Amino acid sequence: MGNWLDYFRNKQAGEVQGNLLGPPETSDIVIDHTSPSQKLAYTRLQDLVKARGGDQRTHAVVNADCIQYLLGVAPNDLYDALGVPRSKRERLPTEAQEVLMVGNLAAFYAILEDESQGHDSIIESSQKGFTRARKIFPWNRE
Repeated sequence: MGNWLDYFRNKQAGEVQGNLLGPPETSDIVIDHTSPSQKLAYTRLQDLVKARGGDQRTHAVVNADCIQYLLGVAPNDLYDALGVPRSKRERLPTEAQEVLMVGNLAAFYAILEDESQGHDSIIESSQKGFTRARKIFPWNRE
């Protein structure tokens, strides 16, 4: 098992934000200081789904699965119970947004890990990520 710094050092050149850990004369670091958010995690996941051959149907399934797996309720039931318009995740309670952010990140890395391409493979990998992530929340423990 490694650590984040090892992971960062070994990333492909195009995946790195800059040369943070190289010699100063080769340092061309551009560090993204964007604060993590549910919206950012969601956007990264959706961009990856698209890049890996997912279509609108794939996006819809991944979104619905994230809510179902992590929050344990169907998306329509969640939005209806909270009086939140569908597709307005930013209006969900902060805790729910945090949970969905964790799920989106878990799915993102599962898709990368599995090198998923296409609808079925993306769905399978995202569900694997959601299953891993859901275990950290008390309402999902059995």
